[in-house]
Amino acid sequence: MRSKNLLFLLMAAFVASAVSAQTKYPRGILFETYTSQECASCSVGTESLKQLYEEYKDNERFVWLSHHAGYFSDSLTIKESYDLAAFCGVSAAPSMIYNRSVIALTGRKGKLINSCNDFAEYNEKYGEYYEDTFVNTELNTLADVSLNIKTAYNKETRSLEVTVFGEKNSEFAASAPALTVFLVSDYWVGWQTKGAEGQLFDYKHMNPVRVLLSDHYLGDLIEFDENGEYSVTINCDVPTSVNSFDAWINRVGSVPTEVDDENLYVAAFISNRDETEVDNINYNRDNIVVYNAARCYLGEATQLSVRDCGVTEGDNVRVYADNGNVCVDGDFESFQVYSLAGSAVEPTALDKGIYLVKVNLG
Repeated sequence: MRSKNLLFLLMAAFVASAVSAQTKYPRGILFETYTSQECASCSVGTESLKQLYEEYKDNERFVWLSHHAGYFSDSLTIKESYDLAAFCGVSAAPSMIYNRSVIALTGRKGKLINSCNDFAEYNEKYGEYYEDTFVNTELNTLADVSLNIKTAYNKETRSLEVTVFGEKNSEFAASAPALTVFLVSDYWVGWQTKGAEGQLFDYKHMNPVRVLLSDHYLGDLIEFDENGEYSVTINCDVPTSVNSFDAWINRVGSVPTEVDDENLYVAAFISNRDETEVDNINYNRDNIVVYNAARCYLGEATQLSVRDCGVTEGDNVRVYADNGNVCVDGDFESFQVYSLAGSAVEPTALDKGIYLVKVNLG
């Protein structure tokens, strides 16, 4: 049987290169929930998303952000979450927005704001009628813009440098692409109202956003160079605590909550920023969609995006760079790495640059 060879072009660092319409990138998805410590139904209403997150918690492209806004303020509310909730029209908790796009769940009219339970039911039913669940299908759908994160963190001084970089292909059609970067805690333990059962004082609040690193709550506009590439670097100090924002004035007050850098990560996503008024609302629901998302812990980096050079779903091979090493996962027999000059090189401890990866599927 003749062997089948696949050729990958691997970006191992910041490099200038032409971008074609065929270039595709690994895609991340974004869940944003709106919740509150005073919400009696939030602990139950987000349970289905907690179960889904447990399945994907090791996937850096599955991003869940909890905004403590849309209902009463609490000790985890930040001003930017309140602004975002007002912009998107969130008026109750628990609520969920997926990729900031309008979707129709369980046969209902398409809308931006949905419930976690509706989404979980939709995801399950989708898997019954198609080959895979909605979430898996979305994660396996490649994007027209890449997003990678690299962080450098000094634990002693708590100084953090975040670099988000990538490129777009010629099919990327966002009219006003913007990058949003948050510092997010894996969890924060505190009290939570639980209906008739009273208060839970050791409730684990999942993925609360702690600090917005972007200047604008809808993200900062991205500038691409002539090769379709972008790079944004943010330097900041990781706070030891964050003061809450009291949107209801004197109901909660400003409450400082500790920020544990051991369970803190960077979440970044590219969305379209459109503040055009449509039908008496202050945004265009069809034009604030999220195109890509990722997350990584302090001092770490995401796996760099790989260009799709003719790989089909049946090939089931994944190629990526990890700290200067070329890695190949999936069903294959062997692979070889070459420089652009055509010389074979070892796949470990590589210098920054562009490399060709030849994979033999057997």
